[in-house]
Amino acid sequence: MSRSYIRLGMARAAALAALGAASIALSPAWADEQYQQDRSRCMSGNSGQDEATCLKEAGAAQAERRHGGIDTYGAHRKNAMSRCEEMPDADRADCRARVRGKSTAKREVKTSGSVAGGGILRETVTTVPAAPASGAMK
Repeated sequence: MSRSYIRLGMARAAALAALGAASIALSPAWADEQYQQDRSRCMSGNSGQDEATCLKEAGAAQAERRHGGIDTYGAHRKNAMSRCEEMPDADRADCRARVRGKSTAKREVKTSGSVAGGGILRETVTTVPAAPASGAMK
């Protein structure tokens, strides 16, 4: 079998896998599961909206999910990561860490605030070892 047929087969398999993932994400069961989570948040009083408005928005979001109008799986993150590409080289790694929201041994990501409170703030704190003193004591 030639390499071009193998590559073509692999490309088809990848496309089918992506299609399958998309159909799962947009299935009515997924939309209903998300609606139940949204509804629970409304009923708990932690949504930042009055209950009636929150329930109305949750129902509208469920309808949009069923029709493929809401991409909860990555559109926002992809957009945020593309904005990091516009940052200067020195700041790009910190930007990506803030988007991912994951701390590492050298870089701590802190998140504070809320949407209801006016915005979510993300901060990175990078630990850099101190340079040795030029006039070291003997």
